[in-house]
Amino acid sequence: SERLELLWTFAELADSYGGAPVFYSVSERLLADLATMGLAMRKVGEAAVVPTHSFSTEGKGKQNLRTAVNRAEREGSIFSVLMPGEVAAVADELRAVSDAWINHHEGTEKEFSMGRFDVDYLNDCPVAIVRENGRLIAFANLLMGAGGKEAMIDLMRYTPDGPHGVMDYMFTCIAKWCRETGVDH
Repeated sequence: SERLELLWTFAELADSYGGAPVFYSVSERLLADLATMGLAMRKVGEAAVVPTHSFSTEGKGKQNLRTAVNRAEREGSIFSVLMPGEVAAVADELRAVSDAWINHHEGTEKEFSMGRFDVDYLNDCPVAIVRENGRLIAFANLLMGAGGKEAMIDLMRYTPDGPHGVMDYMFTCIAKWCRETGVDH
């Protein structure tokens, strides 16, 4: 019952400081109220939900996933997951991948709507990694929710000179890892 009043209070406070109110990751229910306030809606991300208990690479429709996995493994890629507390041991390798990714995209860390490269931050959650012939070439941290039954990919990085399809390989392996460890989606 207080939602609309709180939204207006926040908007007025932002305005009083010369800023603009921003609402991130809002529910469908909130969109109408924000539109009533005259705010513009901008989609800044997508969420994919994969029911991992039934995830498979079998069938004609999953040929592209099988191809990515087979190619990556044939070229020497190996997927694994570092558990919380294990990131510090490979921090320099992770930083090299992250720095190469940022330099290639001519950007900087966003630090607002997505994860950022911070060893302490990454060390608090599982981190999926891909190595090719021993060299770390890609990683993504996994935010665990719903009592360990849900995993969300947060920060993801890969080396620009890595093999084509490395992210398809990693995402497929993450889905398989989730299924095998009892993560529902």
